[in-house]
Amino acid sequence: MPGADDCWTDHRLLISRLNFKTQRPPRRTPDSIPHRRFDCDKLRNPQLAQNFREACERHLIDPVDQASVEDHWTTLRDAMTRAAEETIGFVSKKNQDWFDENDETISLLIEAKRQTRLILENQPTAVNKRTHKQAVADCQRRIREVQNTWW
Repeated sequence: MPGADDCWTDHRLLISRLNFKTQRPPRRTPDSIPHRRFDCDKLRNPQLAQNFREACERHLIDPVDQASVEDHWTTLRDAMTRAAEETIGFVSKKNQDWFDENDETISLLIEAKRQTRLILENQPTAVNKRTHKQAVADCQRRIREVQNTWW
């Protein structure tokens, strides 16, 4: 597990003893559940946009029996949501593959930086401080290079 030195911060981890009591997790209400986002960029495709329009028309029902504005809104919202689920789907989370593919290189860079930090903590001299500062800068520079070459 990476330490605080891997995140380029001056914070240090602390060790403490805590006494926790387990509690039942709170109930999640529908309002507290995170909403998934629709992939609206797909609507730039004319064919998908047309499919979305047709799905909206299919899902809209005749609002004759609905008396209030709230009922009209609920019907419209549900129809649009179902149509969007069917045609465009949800946005998928994008992972940074460059990080996973270059794990060995990044681990070596971080380990070298970690070693200089340990030396600095054990022997806080000006030379060790400069060495650690240089190792941090080299690590950041090399990781940026790895990321840029992957893209």
